[in-house]
Amino acid sequence: MFLAIAILLAAGVYGQDPQHCIHNNVDSIAADKVIEKVVADADVNGDHELSPLEVIIEFIGKFDTNGDTMIPRDEFVAKWHELYRDVPEFANYIFTHLDQTNDGFLGLFDFVPLQAIMDIDHDGRVSDIEFTIYMTHLYQDCVPYKNQNSA
Repeated sequence: MFLAIAILLAAGVYGQDPQHCIHNNVDSIAADKVIEKVVADADVNGDHELSPLEVIIEFIGKFDTNGDTMIPRDEFVAKWHELYRDVPEFANYIFTHLDQTNDGFLGLFDFVPLQAIMDIDHDGRVSDIEFTIYMTHLYQDCVPYKNQNSA
C-alpha cells in the first residue's frame, strides 16, 4: 500500500518530463516487472537501500564491457536491452536521464547528482522505494507501445 501511495506521489515530486518516448519490451514484460528487476539487481546486498558502492557494482560492473569505468551510450543501450528486454530506443531514453553530466557516458560523476534527485526524503540515502519511484517516473512518462495490428 505504501509503495502504491509513494508511486502516486512521484508525479508531484518529479513533475512531467517534456521528453516523451515509446516504451516497448521485446518479451512483453510489463514496466512494473522490469522496474522490480532493475531495483533487485541494483540492491546487491538486499538491505532495501542503494549505496553508491552498490550502484557502482551494478552499473559499472555489468554495463562497462571494456573495463574503463565509463559506460558509453552504445554499451549501456545494448546491455539494458539484453538484461531487461526493453527496446534499444527506450534504453537510450533511460541512458539520457541517467547521464547527468550530458557527456555521453555514465560514470562516477553521474551518480552523485542522481542520488540527490532520487533521495526524496533528503536523508542522504536512496531506498528501494525511492529508486522505484524514480524509475516508475521514467516509464510513466513514456507512451506504451501499441501494436498497430491489434486494433
